[in-house]
Amino acid sequence: MPKDLLELFYSRFAYANPSGCAVSDVDEMDTHLYLAGTPEEERRRLWDAGEVGWEVFDWRIPPHGRDPIRRYLPELFEPTVLQRILDDPRLDMSRKAPRAPANYEDYWQDRSRHYRWSDWWNER
Repeated sequence: MPKDLLELFYSRFAYANPSGCAVSDVDEMDTHLYLAGTPEEERRRLWDAGEVGWEVFDWRIPPHGRDPIRRYLPELFEPTVLQRILDDPRLDMSRKAPRAPANYEDYWQDRSRHYRWSDWWNER
């Protein structure tokens, strides 16, 4: 996603969730809710409503897929914005960034964040 849209997404998400949000593997979500003392009925309601356990760019069907991002970034569904993303050479995954590590395992040198936040990632 282009940097300007990503920053817009994060700012809107932060505004809508001022107390923060746990980021975890979807398979660990129930464990986090259990440890927080959330009753099972409430955990099930939150999951079914798509309020927890969804991946922002998951390709699966809503409510646990793309639709949750619509409330934070409706621009992502505008044809001109989609075309801009498709035309952005930095987002063309067939082009390797010049300073990308030689091995995929080396992409994860900085374990504190996803490699897509690395300086070299957007150098396409």
